[in-house]
Amino acid sequence: MTRLTESARGVFVIAATPFTADGALDLPSVDRLVDFYLGHRVHGLTLLGIMGEAPKLTAEESLAVVRRVLARVAGRVPVVVGVSSAGLAPLAALADGCMQAGAAGVMVAPTPGLRGDDALFAYMEAVFRALDPATPVVYQDYPQATGVYLAVPLLHLGRQVAPGELGLDLEGHQLVGEPARRRLNRQVLVGQAVHGRLLGRS
Repeated sequence: MTRLTESARGVFVIAATPFTADGALDLPSVDRLVDFYLGHRVHGLTLLGIMGEAPKLTAEESLAVVRRVLARVAGRVPVVVGVSSAGLAPLAALADGCMQAGAAGVMVAPTPGLRGDDALFAYMEAVFRALDPATPVVYQDYPQATGVYLAVPLLHLGRQVAPGELGLDLEGHQLVGEPARRRLNRQVLVGQAVHGRLLGRS
């Protein structure tokens, strides 16, 4: 199983989740979608993010999508899975299931409604305690959806409590680009949709 590390490079496509006309999961289309992404030579996949419509899925459906994708990918590229949840127990359970199935890491967004750096730091500290210490984590910074803003000093503190690999998914954020590299002393990879990855060991 490939784990996400600071050597990750390239395009990690934000994968859609296909549904049938009646709203059921369309697992055969998952195979075709994975083939399409791999045919365009992406370097990795990101599942069950905001575009992946994760809130519409039950925990069982989420794992079904993850297992189907991982089976189709067959180790050719790393797969990161969004596991965000209002509760830490379901978040950790989904993360464990994804990692056991062969995911490279998990992505976590802060629960909406957190106010202030102290609340965000406490939440992410609780997330790291709930997860297996060996699980690589990508922090999904998407304030347009969560209403939660990440400050650079808080990111540095977060790296101190993260037990392993810590990544950052920047979406339309002012940190993206060369100023981020200078201020954070870490590489930030930026894609067409202004998605970034900042990876490094705490």
